Amino acid sequence: MLSDTCKNYPRQKKIFGLQYEYSLSLSCPEAARRILLDQEKMCFHEDQISSDKELPIVETESPDRLIILNDIRAVIIFTLQHREVSLDIRLLLVGIFLEAIDNQVNPLNSQTIEQLPQITQEFCQLLLQSDKIKQELRQLPSDDALRLKIFAEIMNTNPEGTNYRFSKCISEAAQGILGQTDTPPTSEEMARRIKHVAREQLIPFLSDNGQILENYLVHTVFHSLFPFKNEPLLQQYTKLVCHYLIVKTCLLGLTAHHGQMTEEMAICVIQSYCKLSEHNAPYPNRVVSILKNNGYAEFRKIFLLILDPEAEVKSE
Repeated sequence: MLSDTCKNYPRQKKIFGLQYEYSLSLSCPEAARRILLDQEKMCFHEDQISSDKELPIVETESPDRLIILNDIRAVIIFTLQHREVSLDIRLLLVGIFLEAIDNQVNPLNSQTIEQLPQITQEFCQLLLQSDKIKQELRQLPSDDALRLKIFAEIMNTNPEGTNYRFSKCISEAAQGILGQTDTPPTSEEMARRIKHVAREQLIPFLSDNGQILENYLVHTVFHSLFPFKNEPLLQQYTKLVCHYLIVKTCLLGLTAHHGQMTEEMAICVIQSYCKLSEHNAPYPNRVVSILKNNGYAEFRKIFLLILDPEAEVKSE
C-alpha cells in the first residue's frame, strides 16, 4: 500500500454512470515499481462504495454502451495477459479484435450488441491457435533499414518540457541506436548491430521479466480509459501501440548504449515516459506523424516495426 500522504497523487478517480474506477499513475516512481515488477497477472478489485461527489465524471452515451465497452475491455485485458504467445503478438491480436468490431459492430449500441458475442467467440478460438499464429507471423516481410530509420527518427524527436529523466533516457537510447563511433556506420551495419542487441540482450531480458511490459500495457488500458473515450476503437488502439513502440524503442536503444537492460532501467523509462505523456500530449502525436510520413499509419504495418519474426522464434 502507498503512504497516506499519497491521498491524491498518484491516485486517479473516475466515474461512469454508477461505475467508479480508481487507479494509480505510473508517473509515480514507487507506484511504477510496485505495479511493473509484480509477476502475478494484474487483477481488479470490485466493491460497493458510497457516492464520492469529488469524482470527475466521464460521460457515456447510455448504460447499454457502458456494458458493451466493459465487455470489450475485459477481452482486451484477457488477451494482453494470454501468456501462451509473446506480448507483441498479444497486442497485435487486440488490434485484430477491435478491427472486427469496427467493421461489423458500428455504431456500438443496443441494436448492434447482438453481433458482439459471435465476434468474441471467433476471436477466442483464434487465441487457441497459437502455433498457427506464430507460423503466419514468421512469414511477415522485414525491412531492417527502414525500421532502423524510424527508430532513429523517434529517438531524435526531443520531447518538450523539463522531464530530465526521460530526456536522459532518450538521449542515451539515441546514442545506442545511432552508434558512438567516430566513423558513422552504414545503415546495414547499424541494422545488424541493433538486431544483435535485440536478440542477444533485450529479448532474453524481456523473456525473463515479461510482466514489466505486460503490466504496463494492462495498466495503460485501464488508467487511460481505453476504450471508453469518444474516439473510434482503432484510433484509441493505435495510440496505445504508439506508446508501446516508444517505450520498446527506448529500451532497445538503452540496451545498445549500456550493453545490458535491467529492471531499474526499464522502470526508469516507463515511469519517466508516463510522466511526460500525461503532461505533454504533443510528443506521442509527433511519433504518430513520423509513422505516417514513413507509410506506417495502419496498425498492421506498425507491427512490422515492433515484431521481429526471428526474435519471435528465439523467444519461444
